[in-house]
Amino acid sequence: MGVLKKKFFYLAVRFPETTLYHWGKPLANASSLTGTNAVPVVANGPSQFGEAVEIRDWDKECLTDNDFFRNNYTCIADPSTCSNDSNGISMSFFYKREIPMKDVYLKYYTRSSNANYARETLVSTGGDKQGHPGIHLWWEGPFIGVLVSTGAQYWESVFLPSLYNDTWNNIAFRWLRPQGSEKGKLEVLINVEQQAAVNFPTNAVGGTAKKALLPPTLMLGCHRDSGSFAGTLFGGGFFDEIAFWDTFIYDNKSAMFAGGYRWLAQTSMSATSSMLKGNREAWESIGEAGYKPGASKLVGSQEDYFMNLANSMSVPNDMTTTKFVDVPSDEIVSKFGVARIGYLAKSPPIVFPNYSDTIWDKGLKE
Repeated sequence: MGVLKKKFFYLAVRFPETTLYHWGKPLANASSLTGTNAVPVVANGPSQFGEAVEIRDWDKECLTDNDFFRNNYTCIADPSTCSNDSNGISMSFFYKREIPMKDVYLKYYTRSSNANYARETLVSTGGDKQGHPGIHLWWEGPFIGVLVSTGAQYWESVFLPSLYNDTWNNIAFRWLRPQGSEKGKLEVLINVEQQAAVNFPTNAVGGTAKKALLPPTLMLGCHRDSGSFAGTLFGGGFFDEIAFWDTFIYDNKSAMFAGGYRWLAQTSMSATSSMLKGNREAWESIGEAGYKPGASKLVGSQEDYFMNLANSMSVPNDMTTTKFVDVPSDEIVSKFGVARIGYLAKSPPIVFPNYSDTIWDKGLKE
């Protein structure tokens, strides 16, 4: 039997150590909270991060940071100013929202039909298709949209995501600015797995670049550009750990998007067993790694085999915690730990029809 080969790396991943901008306690460091009946609501963030914030779209709440701008923050506030010192922008945040199942399991849904849904802003610095520089992330029915605009051009991706319902998810994007003959690109990641990409820009509607927001403003739950005075396109949910980097974060450093967050396996033997049965690559790899029932336990039905395999893999600590850890650490860190299976099992994923390339389907990464 072969030996499971793993990729190991050491990487500082804590947000304060890697980011150019980090909004770790949204309410504590906010410039303003507006809304028809705005009430600050502190929530529990992802484990180890502490405080998060709940933003209520029905009250048209909008949380802003007007101290977003610093002299060296120019690129992340206005992508048109990115220079040779910065090859692009990367951004991530943790987000949680409960979506009624009737809104999840859609039949015969196509991209063109999302015109029936209003945009609900997640994060914005004022970017749009009409020539305003900045970024904008939003919900649009079951779709997530991400836009990066330099004013003259924009990169936009609207896609059906694979998310976990009522569970903390990490949403991130990385944008590579155009250089020479390269047209730039935008990639969107959910829980450190790429789910969408755009490899070319579109010219701004009207063809004219406009001014960016001044002062530069980071908004959670609403959108405003330099030509308006009030927020619109309100969106709600729980937010935490908003982070920016003035560079395109490649795959070898993508663990930084999660900031050292540990996704803990919270699954039963039966849940793990059921998932292993649907993912041959995963259980074969785990078997090769040595986490398998004894030979005597292999006698019996396939159901017994999978149950025993699930039981055996649930014991060792190093197999029940995803291998995103902070440095310094004595641990050898695997970018893709087999315990990712446990993470996937802990909460039903939001999976839409005709979208099979989900992180659930991808299974174990070696």
